[in-house]
Amino acid sequence: MDLVIKVNDQFSHCPGGRFASAGEHSAEEFRENILLPAFRDDKYERIIVNLDGTAGFAASFLEEAFGGLARVVGKKEIGERLFIISNETPRYAEEAWQDIKSVEKE
Repeated sequence: MDLVIKVNDQFSHCPGGRFASAGEHSAEEFRENILLPAFRDDKYERIIVNLDGTAGFAASFLEEAFGGLARVVGKKEIGERLFIISNETPRYAEEAWQDIKSVEKE
């Protein structure tokens, strides 16, 4: 079974900064409340994150959400299960994958 997470619909139209302590809709909140529970649920074979429709993403948001996910879950599992869609601004998906790849943990 696939899980589709539309950031604009299921999280925020205006994603915030890196940490929850800095304000609403942070990358930390997105990772902890949406991405990690999805990865911990074995019923989802693929987790598809759609980044389209938002007002944009700070580089710190993408690094904390996706790089942070890789630090917890590991790059191998992410590579097997995560799909990132960003048709409107393809560089967001590219940056997220670069953040994942740059993490030390396997």
